Amino acid sequence: MKAFKQLFAEQTLPGTVPQGYDPELLFVECKKCGAPVLWAQGQASQILASAGVDPLELDASCVLMSDGCPACSAQPQYTVQIYRIEGAGHLSAAKKSGSA
Repeated sequence: MKAFKQLFAEQTLPGTVPQGYDPELLFVECKKCGAPVLWAQGQASQILASAGVDPLELDASCVLMSDGCPACSAQPQYTVQIYRIEGAGHLSAAKKSGSA
């Protein structure tokens, strides 16, 4: 129990974001029109797994950006990239991408 409390305390220090994040909770946005993109349950996990992304690499600063969406494009599928929101709302591209 003591080890758990220490681990929990390390993950929740002020100013830090705990590592490991449910991929289904990631925000998905269309880069083309800015609309939020809604996916079926499990689709984010499936896309990230196929791109080789470990959920332990994710945190609350990660967002998924699609190169289109049904609202602005008639494509049958879209490329998705992972971004991290850095200070002052700036995005930095992650290394991996997949298809939705």
